[in-house]
Amino acid sequence: MSRLLKRIPRGSAPGLFIKVIDASKKLFSLNPAFINGKYSISIILDKSFEGGISVGNQILPINGIDYSGVSSVCIIIGKPSLFNSENKLIIIVKIKNGEEAEIESKFL
Repeated sequence: MSRLLKRIPRGSAPGLFIKVIDASKKLFSLNPAFINGKYSISIILDKSFEGGISVGNQILPINGIDYSGVSSVCIIIGKPSLFNSENKLIIIVKIKNGEEAEIESKFL
């Protein structure tokens, strides 16, 4: 079984954990985590996103559900995960220059 460790951006908050991902299961082309108190992109597995989005870009809505005000994992725990129930995700992220980018994430 192959394993991939989640990349953690430089300057991350102390105590940020590393999650082991089971690569034998279907994975989305990118995955979220809380980075500096914001629901953000934590790993990018699809090279076609390079240059457009980056680890640390804040996630706004996913499939129309707004996550821009979510600042704690406690708010998300207990809700069904979109990452387990959908075949593709339409995600809008805030990129570095303050603009928004719409991306489509599918299973790899």
